[in-house]
Amino acid sequence: MSEPHEPDPSASVEAASPESESVAAERLAAEMLQAEILQAEILQAEILESEILESETDAAIALCGGDARAALRASLLANAYLEAEVERLSEAVSAGFARGRIRRRPKSGAQQAG
Repeated sequence: MSEPHEPDPSASVEAASPESESVAAERLAAEMLQAEILQAEILQAEILESEILESETDAAIALCGGDARAALRASLLANAYLEAEVERLSEAVSAGFARGRIRRRPKSGAQQAG
């Protein structure tokens, strides 16, 4: 009696044809090109963002008569105002409407007493 013959695993793997290898190489080259293009676009966006920020910084300083300290103070005041607006609007939004997406800060002792 002969034992059952198991198929040779290497026999089922066909040798890759030169055509399929070239298709795989073209696909890889296209993916690499897309990655390079994406990296270039990201770098270009970062440079543009940096240039815009520099331009806006120069404009803010110019608005304050060339005084960088005054420009920083104005920016800090504007930021404090915007933070207060966010806090005020967050309190005005109902919890049901926000569905728990807004975390309420505990009120400080001074605010609770008043």
